[in-house]
Amino acid sequence: MAASDKAAQDLLDMVIFNEAQSRSHPFSERTTLSFTPFDPATKRTEARIVGPEGRRIRIVKGSPLILPSLGLPEIDLGTTGAVGQRTTAVLSGPKDGTLSLLGRITFSDPLRSDSMDTVRTLHSLGIRVRLVTGDTGEAAIAVARSFVIQGSLCPGKPESLNCPIEDCGLFSGVLPRTSSGSCGFFRVREELSG
Repeated sequence: MAASDKAAQDLLDMVIFNEAQSRSHPFSERTTLSFTPFDPATKRTEARIVGPEGRRIRIVKGSPLILPSLGLPEIDLGTTGAVGQRTTAVLSGPKDGTLSLLGRITFSDPLRSDSMDTVRTLHSLGIRVRLVTGDTGEAAIAVARSFVIQGSLCPGKPESLNCPIEDCGLFSGVLPRTSSGSCGFFRVREELSG
């Protein structure tokens, strides 16, 4: 809850706030020292708080893909991505110490209703559609299945490709700082992305 911004009106954050309030969760009685809103480049939000007992705590909420960058092992997401669900990791620790995984929040993130029509139109025009996402590979495969997007799942970083670009229909784990590189890679190869 501390790594959420009530003012942003994010649906997941609102569920967290409402549930915490209904349970009189002690973290509703915290002092926020700093809050860093969600950044697509780091795929996380972060807060530093003083808890009810006066302890200074660092709390991070974000994509499970960020765990290795924080010195933590990857977590097994099971089949959540394969059925189109998304997972957010929640971590905490001393203000400047090592973080521990508190848990994860798994939720459904439905596709926009007009997206399927757009993809169908592109297919009917003979345009090959590719999916570039910051989500996990499993989530990318679930979305591609819904949209009938063909091709292999490839890493989001062009320099990590170990298969021909022509075979790739899905790119997962693409962060904003790498997506421009991926799109540039497509242009160099005279591929269409967008």
